[in-house]
Amino acid sequence: MWELPERSRAYLLDMLSGGGVRLHIEYIDLLYRTLHDLAETPRTAFGDSGRVISGAALEVEMEPLVQKVNRKRAIWTTVIQKRNELMLRLMEMNGAGDLSPYRTLVQWPSLLPEDRSQLARDETALVEAGIHSRRRAMDALGEDAPEEEWARVLEEAGAGVGRPSPSAPHPQTGEGGQ
Repeated sequence: MWELPERSRAYLLDMLSGGGVRLHIEYIDLLYRTLHDLAETPRTAFGDSGRVISGAALEVEMEPLVQKVNRKRAIWTTVIQKRNELMLRLMEMNGAGDLSPYRTLVQWPSLLPEDRSQLARDETALVEAGIHSRRRAMDALGEDAPEEEWARVLEEAGAGVGRPSPSAPHPQTGEGGQ
């Protein structure tokens, strides 16, 4: 309860009057710009390019972010591989047998959407020329389980759905090639 003396007036503080809304928006914009500058992240990553741009131009604009993430991934790849190496050594010390042939392959997904059709054509040509194995091509195209996928290809070929090239060996055993 407020007790006011006679002839006095009470006003509620209106923070949004007299340009208060504009002041708040300018403060948020300044905070946004500061975060943008500190994060080395293009404004486009925050959804604010201010214009309509093509996919190639967007990719160029996002390049600083891609480079930053690639630097972080390089660091984390080394950390993950070292950690896994230490775990394998501990397992060997505790009687798991010889695990020295095993190694860790860290694969990071692409940051930006890609048109994989050219990569698929390139890998097809390399497999047909005998330069790459089917397994390597599957790895390059992002297949998580090449052996399982190859088994499905052979299963479909046996059912008459599709036929793998007779000169193409199995990606793991090498059998079936000429």
